Amino acid sequence: MAIFSVMLVAWGQAQTAIKPLEQAKALAKAGNHREAADAAKSLLKPTGKQTSEVRAEALGLAVESLRNLGAEAEAEQVIEDAARDFAGDWRMLLAAGMSYGTLSAGGMVVDGKFMRGGYRNQGRIVQTQLRDWVRQLQLLHQARLALPANATEDDREAVLDPLAFLLCQSRYGTRRAWQLQTLTDLSQLPGYDDETGLDNPATGYPVDAQGNPIYFSIPATWDAAANDGERLRWVLAEWEKVDEDSKYQSRRRLADLAASWFSVRNIAHLGFGAAKEGEEDRREGIAALHTLKDDETVAALATGPKRITLPAEWAFL
Repeated sequence: MAIFSVMLVAWGQAQTAIKPLEQAKALAKAGNHREAADAAKSLLKPTGKQTSEVRAEALGLAVESLRNLGAEAEAEQVIEDAARDFAGDWRMLLAAGMSYGTLSAGGMVVDGKFMRGGYRNQGRIVQTQLRDWVRQLQLLHQARLALPANATEDDREAVLDPLAFLLCQSRYGTRRAWQLQTLTDLSQLPGYDDETGLDNPATGYPVDAQGNPIYFSIPATWDAAANDGERLRWVLAEWEKVDEDSKYQSRRRLADLAASWFSVRNIAHLGFGAAKEGEEDRREGIAALHTLKDDETVAALATGPKRITLPAEWAFL
């Protein structure tokens, strides 16, 4: 009887929380974004009785409503407050990280304080692409660490999928292999206007001293990773363990990444001018694409186009 009473109280609290959330959604749907934001924010108080699921949804709704108002500085503060107040809640950390990706990547420094969004003629304009990406990575990594040991398959996938995607992607699209050679410092954020690693490097996939492609391997743990590429491989390997569908999705993600790096399409724009002395045989081998095996490709390496045999894990066909 006592157990039933406890369950009944918990159900009642959940229903009480859902009603204000539905009201906030209705306000947002009607275009009353200020009221919707305030209603959603009221569900984010650390002393509240809301469930983790309700809080996470309320956070996303609050940020979306504030963005519709152009109040991005307030939206960022809401995200940071939630990440601080619910530092042990993986759902809230995940929602905070995902919400960061919806904010404008820039703002102005006014009287020494950063204000996200547009503030006409009020300060120095700065960009935050790299800073925001690192902050997202911090939050999603914290969400992974906050997952309980008995987390369900769905919960584990809910964190590992976006974490893998973030490591693969930037605001500019698929991250290039040279970007993944660095190990992002998660102990601190880059400064405003710090765009390190976002510039355009020399073209081609990175190679070692012998001119061979540098492939990212799977480390034993996240902490053992030597660079972001190994972090990505570790996350994909963990995601693959969740269930059969996750195994397919993880392997597909790696195959798509491999294709973006090693496909013969990457040499289409290079063309061939007059061959230098001794290059005829090499060019004939490169040009004979119809003779490629399933594990072979002609990759655009940093040293130029080269016919290579891909390791089994990188063979994307």
